[in-house]
Formats: sequence, structure tokens, C-alpha cells
Amino acid sequence: MMNWGLGPLRWIWEKLWRGEVVSGGSLLLYGLGAGAMYGNDYFIAAAFYFVALAWLTAKVVLWEETKRHEQRRVIRIMIIVLGIGFFGGSLLWIAHQRSIHRAELARSEPKPAPKAADKEIVEQHETKDTVEPEVSRRRLDRQGPQQQREDVRLPQIPAIEVSLNCSYGGVLPLRVPPYTIGYIYHLNEPRNKATHRSYFVEVDNTEEGSVKSWPDDARLPPATRPISYRKCVAMNHGQTNLLNVRFPFSVIYGVIGPQSETVPYPIVINPLDKGQAFTFFMFNECPNGAYVIVPRDGEAQIVGEQSKREFHIELPDPDVSLRFQFSGSQTNITGNACD
Repeated sequence: MMNWGLGPLRWIWEKLWRGEVVSGGSLLLYGLGAGAMYGNDYFIAAAFYFVALAWLTAKVVLWEETKRHEQRRVIRIMIIVLGIGFFGGSLLWIAHQRSIHRAELARSEPKPAPKAADKEIVEQHETKDTVEPEVSRRRLDRQGPQQQREDVRLPQIPAIEVSLNCSYGGVLPLRVPPYTIGYIYHLNEPRNKATHRSYFVEVDNTEEGSVKSWPDDARLPPATRPISYRKCVAMNHGQTNLLNVRFPFSVIYGVIGPQSETVPYPIVINPLDKGQAFTFFMFNECPNGAYVIVPRDGEAQIVGEQSKREFHIELPDPDVSLRFQFSGSQTNITGNACD
């Protein structure tokens, strides 16, 4: 019979309390906090920062060498003050990133039309409404009943209703569910700037009955330098099947400033049938950081029509989802050059 006493828990605690585990684990948690912060998940980032610094501070305070030191009380106070200081600095870092995000939102907000133009449009409609009724009645009187019904019947124009939801997905490796295909877009600054195109890896898991991880262990970055990714879901809520659904993402590489270059990164989904969703992932594979700007409007072609139409993308919360950030990656997973 298995012993569920305190012995196993004590053994696990001793292992987690080892110096190398505490230092590596704290660094990993802090890195996860940075990834969450760049993904605009500020509360999650603050939680990761707190746990990482509290774990490390507690270890140093209760360290055997600290206990044996003559001035251990002063040392413990200094360590706690340093821990609080680092946590306060981390919160300031989060506030700084949040202010950058808000500034970018303000810069990308569409400007409202002037009030004078609005008034002019209203006045035109009022003038037309006061003159046209008599003329319209005389025109209908001269037409037959069938012709009148055809004039009244307006053509039905199907609406394009597509939503886009991009959220923090975690850190690599990502998991591709069974019987699906994973579409993984990777940001590569030199290739993107040279071609203004997007690039993706297709992970086929349609014949497997279990979850498939990507990338494999040999290409994974060290645990101390995790690479975060975003998960985006596009869904067709309309009543028509769509072709060539284009989301004109754009990317700013490096630090945002007056001279920053906005590089197109279009993602095209073909097809996107009514009631269906398309999931794709995105990560940065190069050392330079990247800001991804989520589009407000897209372009698509309704099946049976020859031309494309523009449509307004339904975002779950435009004030939060308009932009997200990736930190630089020190591990080139796909093998594409970053210089």
C-alpha cells in the first residue's frame, strides 16, 4: 500500500529548494512574465514577476550561509529591500509597456469626420426628401403594378462578417491538436522587409490520433530563454462562403519611434466557409523585437462574385487587441537567416 504521508512532499520540497532549481526556476518564471507583458497580459506578467522574485528572495534569506553570518539581520533586510525594489521596477516596466501600447492605440484610432461635413450630408437628405415625393408618386402612377414591385424590391447584398481574436498562447513548443493542421507564421525581419510577405510552417497532424508538438526537442530554445507565441482565430459568422480572406497585419521591428518603419505582413486564408474557424499561430524567430499591429479592416471575395470587397473586422476588444509585442529570439528555429 502506498504511503501518502509527508515523506514524498518533504522530498519534493527539498528538491525544489535546491539552489540551482530556485535560480533556474525563478529566471524561467521571470521570462514567462516578460512574454506575457509583451503579449499585453499585464496582470499575468505581474503575477509571474512576483512569484519569481518572492521565490528567489526567500531562498537567499533562508540560505545557510546567510543564517551563519554575524550580520545576518542586516543582510536579510537588505535582501528583502532589493527584492521589493526589483518587483517595483518590474511593475514600472509593465506600466511603461502599457503606456507605449496606449500611445500606439491613440495614433492608430480613426479620426472622426468634421462636424460641418456631417451637417452638409443631413441637409442634402432633407432637401431631397422635401422635393422628391411628388415626382416619385407621379412616376409610379405611370408604371404598371409589376414594374412598381420591381422598383420597390431592393437587391440583397450579403454582408461579410468575420471576426479575429489573437491572444497569448504560451511559450514554445506549441501543441497541434489531433486530426488538424497547424499553421505557424514566423516573423523574420530581413525576409519580411525584402518581400513584404508573410511566411508560415505547416505542421500536418491529420493522420495522428494524439497531440503533436512543434518544434522538436532538438530545436527548442533553452528553458532560460523561452520564445512566446500568439494564437489567432479567424471565424466566418456570415451566411456566405469566402475566398482569399486577407488580414493586412503590419509589423514594426525594434523600438517604436518617429523613424519606425511599418512593414506589411499580410495573412491570407483561403477558403473560409460560413460558420467555420481558422486557427494560426505567430512567433518571432529573430533577435530584434517586433510589434505586430492587428488590422481593423480586411478584404475578401464572396463565392460566386468576381471582385473582392473590403469589410470591417470584428475584434473582441479593439482597445486591447489592436497590437501585441514579441521579444527577440536567440534561437533560430526555422533555419532562416536573420541578418
